[in-house]
Amino acid sequence: AISHVSKLKGKDLGKRLAAELPKLPAAPQALLVAAMGDLGDPAVLAVITKTASSDNAAVRLASIRAIGKIGEAGSAKLLCDIAAGGKSAGEQQAAVNSLHGLKGDKVNATIAAAMKAAPSEAKPRLIEALVIRKAADAIDDLIGETKGPDPRVRVTALRALGWIAQPADLKKLVPLAVKPADDSARSAAELAIVQVARKISDQEARSDIPLAALKTASDNPTKCSMLRVLGALGGKKAFESVAPAIKDSSSDVQDAAVKALASWPSSRGLDPLMNVVKTTSNAKHRVLALRGCVRILALGDCTVERTLASYRELIKVAKTPADTKLILS
Repeated sequence: AISHVSKLKGKDLGKRLAAELPKLPAAPQALLVAAMGDLGDPAVLAVITKTASSDNAAVRLASIRAIGKIGEAGSAKLLCDIAAGGKSAGEQQAAVNSLHGLKGDKVNATIAAAMKAAPSEAKPRLIEALVIRKAADAIDDLIGETKGPDPRVRVTALRALGWIAQPADLKKLVPLAVKPADDSARSAAELAIVQVARKISDQEARSDIPLAALKTASDNPTKCSMLRVLGALGGKKAFESVAPAIKDSSSDVQDAAVKALASWPSSRGLDPLMNVVKTTSNAKHRVLALRGCVRILALGDCTVERTLASYRELIKVAKTPADTKLILS
């Protein structure tokens, strides 16, 4: 009988089904709630909202899922409350899933407000809902969460920004890497900057804001952070700032520059890395540069002639069996 409910047609069908719902035992009530959700009649929203607080777990779960199908902007607060403090992990996740497709102009604002007020352990669930909804209007709220006391929330918010922030938001994201709460937040901020910058179609323009931050940086951690970002973005302008940093007076900046070139997305990073392999006395830099050379040669970005010539040079300067194995591989 339940399987036919969503196919029924008739006047006031939703109201008639809603009137029968309280008369049923818990098990068929849960089934009917699910079917009413599939029916898609907004007239049943009030009664299903009421059953979301049922004493029966199956009825509550079915109601939460149904609200996601027929709910409106006014349902967002209830779903946020359940996502933050539902009676079980299943109900909490069901509420998050129902928020994903909820229609209404103020839904994102409601989720953002609930996120701010939620306990730390619940914030990531509400952040997930904002990500799935691609809530670009919640960027400032997410940035606020990156400065909170809980490290897990900070990193989750930064990852969310990587997904939903747009190039116009880059100037807001760079400071999150420049003055992070801790190393994990710095790494997550760098990744977010790279993700958002890659949404710019012009590769050379992607590095403009990180480059500006690098040029004005007064401390080595900031320089290292922007070098890592530029290494992931690539481009001619970025290369012209990263390559000279190999000879910086700071060993930390040197490390960051070598790592950036070793991860360069094109063959432009090959020559300075080859030079490091041949000339450096720093064993760490030599290993990084060698691995970077082999990785770049595998990109297929060089001509066959240059690739073979580069391998010949690397074989000649290989110092250990591990070096040789890496090159031969």
